[in-house]
Amino acid sequence: MISNMTNSLLSNFANPVQAARVTVLHEDLPTALCAKALFDCVVPQLDGAELELDYWRCDALREPALREDSARTSQASAIIVFSIRNRKTLPPEIKDWLNEWMAGRADHPCAFVALIAGGRSDDDENHPVLRQLRRVAEKSGADFFCEHCEAPPAAACQSRAEPAWSTVFAAPKRTDCWRVNA
Repeated sequence: MISNMTNSLLSNFANPVQAARVTVLHEDLPTALCAKALFDCVVPQLDGAELELDYWRCDALREPALREDSARTSQASAIIVFSIRNRKTLPPEIKDWLNEWMAGRADHPCAFVALIAGGRSDDDENHPVLRQLRRVAEKSGADFFCEHCEAPPAAACQSRAEPAWSTVFAAPKRTDCWRVNA
């Protein structure tokens, strides 16, 4: 599937003069890492074409202003990746985002990539989330691709990030700083 997606990117979106804009909607850090891993595999095959990645965490899209901004800026994207956990329905914020995106969709080549974390479905054709995304892709004239990945559990991601953050927060406080109104 990655080679099919890469071929579509090369034929429709790889413009050597301009970077292709990519919007990634992800649920959490593990699903963001799945999207990053996908593009780590795809980018080397693009022969110098550049991708401009724009990540949006799904729960941030609950805020109407952020959702509108994301949908508006994503209307120019060549690729939209939905990196979500294996679930029965799309999160409501993604449904709302899709409605806003469709309302202002520009007429240019676009691809939807459903990146499902947490195991492969037995029947992708009848998977409810994939059906929903495929329907929107067809309605908007976008290509549709589906990939599965094994997302690391959130706890594993947090435990890898904690040492770096703990050094930032454990840094000694400077007391020799110049202060106003101290």
